[in-house]
Amino acid sequence: MKHNIEASPDARRTQYFQVFLMGVSAFIMNTTEFVPVALLSDIAQDFSITTAETGWMLTLYAWIVAAMSLPLMLLTSRFERKSLLLGLFAVFIASHV
Repeated sequence: MKHNIEASPDARRTQYFQVFLMGVSAFIMNTTEFVPVALLSDIAQDFSITTAETGWMLTLYAWIVAAMSLPLMLLTSRFERKSLLLGLFAVFIASHV
């Protein structure tokens, strides 16, 4: 049985577009995670707390994310990955709107 190893130009273009979208998505998600660090003093002023207290607030958030990553991964292990990713992006976009 002979397999066609070369993808059609349309398929290759679709693959490049999908990789580009994943890169843009990763950039947006990482930027969203790191922006609060740059705004510590502004966040502290808005909440009427010290910058150090704001830093602890963000640190606590990071610890919760780290602690919940493995349990959430195990809970979602039976979901189809593409649907899960699209659903998470929908929640992410809705939370930012």
